[in-house]
Amino acid sequence: SKSMQEVKRTQKFIEIAFNVECKNLKIDNIFFSYKDYKNIDMTELYYHVRDKFKEKFVIDYNVELFPGLYMKTKCKGEPTLILFRTGSYTIMGCKSINQVKEYRMFIINLLNHFVK
Repeated sequence: SKSMQEVKRTQKFIEIAFNVECKNLKIDNIFFSYKDYKNIDMTELYYHVRDKFKEKFVIDYNVELFPGLYMKTKCKGEPTLILFRTGSYTIMGCKSINQVKEYRMFIINLLNHFVK
């Protein structure tokens, strides 16, 4: 689903189609993707996040295997981040919209320091 309205429509459809009442709605995994056209210095970004955030994230960047910088959190329930040279990014595994907003601001602030 791409919006909460779509989730509500799907919930209503399930209730009507199967003649059941959906009492609990749980968002288990939010995937957020943003496309941009900047030019990020990925090598500098990699060394920065590796040194500054190594306690919170497992960080991997090998441009020959995958063009994105991969940041997987060490804490269960926190999202995985993928950052690209263009300034585009993906946030996977959020449990709430507020968590998406928090990590989005984190990424925006981080990437702005490494624009060429």
